[in-house]
Amino acid sequence: MLHRLLLIACVLGCLLPANALHAQDVPVALPDTTIAPDALGSTLLLPVHITERLDGTEYPYSRGAMSIEGIISFDLVLTYDPAQLRMTGVVQDESFTEGWMVVVNDEADGELRVSGSSTGDPLTGPAAPLIFLEAEVLGGGNSEVTFTTMQFNAGSADATAGHVRIGTP
Repeated sequence: MLHRLLLIACVLGCLLPANALHAQDVPVALPDTTIAPDALGSTLLLPVHITERLDGTEYPYSRGAMSIEGIISFDLVLTYDPAQLRMTGVVQDESFTEGWMVVVNDEADGELRVSGSSTGDPLTGPAAPLIFLEAEVLGGGNSEVTFTTMQFNAGSADATAGHVRIGTP
C-alpha cells in the first residue's frame, strides 16, 4: 500500500507545471517605515509584501498579472542594525501564510532566518502580506532591513530591502 501511495505522489509531482514547483519569478518587498521617536521600546510589525514589480515603487500583490499558484514554501534571511531593532519573530495572522508551519531562528544579532511551508494547499486567498516581521524598537535613527536570501520553493526570488526610520522623516 505504501509503495502505491509513493508511486502516485511521484506521478502527480511529474504532472505539475514547472512554475508550480519553482515560483522564483515572484518578487517581494519590505516597505520603508517611519515611526515616531517616542516608539522606543515598542513592538513594530513590518509586512513582507508579494509585489507585481520592483522598480522603486511598491505594488502589493493583486490577482492580476502575476501568479502565486504553486508556492508551497519560502525561506528568507534578512539583516538589520541590532542597535536600532531586534527582530523577535513573525506574525502570521491575516497573512498569506496563516496556518502554515513557520520556523524562526533569531539567534544571531542583526540577522533573522525564517522558513515556512504549507500544511496543505499552496498560497491562495485575497491580497495580503506574505508574513509580518515582528521587531522591537531599540534606538533612534535608520536601519536598513535587507534580504540576504529570499526563496520560494527552493528557487531564488527578487527582493527589495526596506528602511525603518525612528524619528521624523
